[in-house]
Amino acid sequence: MNKTFLKNLIFTLLIFGVFLVALEILCRVFYPDAMSFRMIKFHNDPSSFRLFQKDYDLGWKLRPGRDVVFCGVKVRTNSLGMRCPEPLDDASLRLLFIGDSTTFGWGIDQEKTYPSLVLKDLQNKFPEKSIDMLNTAVPGYTSLHGRIFVDKNLSRFHPDWVIVCLSNNEYEHAPRTLLEDYRKRTFLSLFKRPFYHLYFYQLISDLFLYRSPGHLKPSMKKDDLKPKVPLADFSENILYIIDSCSRSSRIIVLSMPRNIIFPPNTSGEIFIDSKSLDLTYEGLKLHKKKNYSEAMRFFEEAIKIDEDNYQAFFWAGRASLMLGNASQGVHLIETSIQKDPFSQIVPKDYESVLEDICLKADKNVVFINIHRLFENDFPDEVFLDRAHPSEKGLEIIAENLSRAIGEEVTKAVP
Repeated sequence: MNKTFLKNLIFTLLIFGVFLVALEILCRVFYPDAMSFRMIKFHNDPSSFRLFQKDYDLGWKLRPGRDVVFCGVKVRTNSLGMRCPEPLDDASLRLLFIGDSTTFGWGIDQEKTYPSLVLKDLQNKFPEKSIDMLNTAVPGYTSLHGRIFVDKNLSRFHPDWVIVCLSNNEYEHAPRTLLEDYRKRTFLSLFKRPFYHLYFYQLISDLFLYRSPGHLKPSMKKDDLKPKVPLADFSENILYIIDSCSRSSRIIVLSMPRNIIFPPNTSGEIFIDSKSLDLTYEGLKLHKKKNYSEAMRFFEEAIKIDEDNYQAFFWAGRASLMLGNASQGVHLIETSIQKDPFSQIVPKDYESVLEDICLKADKNVVFINIHRLFENDFPDEVFLDRAHPSEKGLEIIAENLSRAIGEEVTKAVP
């Protein structure tokens, strides 16, 4: 009886194994993009699926060896999935950039990203040196992503300088924090990790199992949402990155401001009355055509329907400014900020934490406050949009970074 049971068990396992192999083959044939990262379609660009792939620890990362047009510009990645040239084996000076879309170069040609500009300037200043630049930045990354990347990859590269720019995605709101989501996946990793690279598992996961921590639903209440990376987690992540990198590298930490005159975040639109929001977007079409008086009529009607429509208040303020009514315009924009469900998280808080951490750190850490560097320029000149610097903004960042690194390199020359 035992022998019969054992034979049946072995036969059943073999059949199940053959079934899984067949299922995997079918998935690879009919679902070849199983490893494409689909939780976020960056900027609604369909090229997102060709540029980004899933990663168990980080959530998503850049695909290696890609040459695609993304958000209107060509993006090339090297064999390691970085937007930069291939690493040099014999570099005498290696720069490692860790960041989000700002460092990645959102909407900017590759040679005009600030890591590329820093590399070019240092090569001109120190032609005798073999300088290597690794741009590991990925759009959407937070300080938690930076921490995970450092923990798992820093020892591979042995950088002389680590440049960290991570603060723009921390205070976006979500149903749960990224750390909660990461801990949940880590707890289940014993069961899930062995299957992660199987296409049939990814198909099931895409259909049923996982939702991004940033996945918002109209049924959610404002009180259910929280910053993806709260200040306490942000501080802990930055301290970990600095502590890990400063043992063998010099560190430069950058703070990145947001464009304060750019429209408010759209995440809170799920709480706005749909008819009121439709009127707002009708008014926005007229606003873009510079028909500000007619646009104001739509914004005012939208506000009558929903007095918490912060988007309508903002655009009504912008229209008032363009019509020459400065006091009314400022009042309406201030009202928009007050009614924005996510405005209570002030980016300046994160900037203050960054500066405080760097001031208390050892001499291997340099802090550069980009907000202060941008103060003398009109926002439209140094920003492309809400968060991403323009070519001029990136040139300002690169100039200050290159100066800071160049001064230290010069001191080290005997």
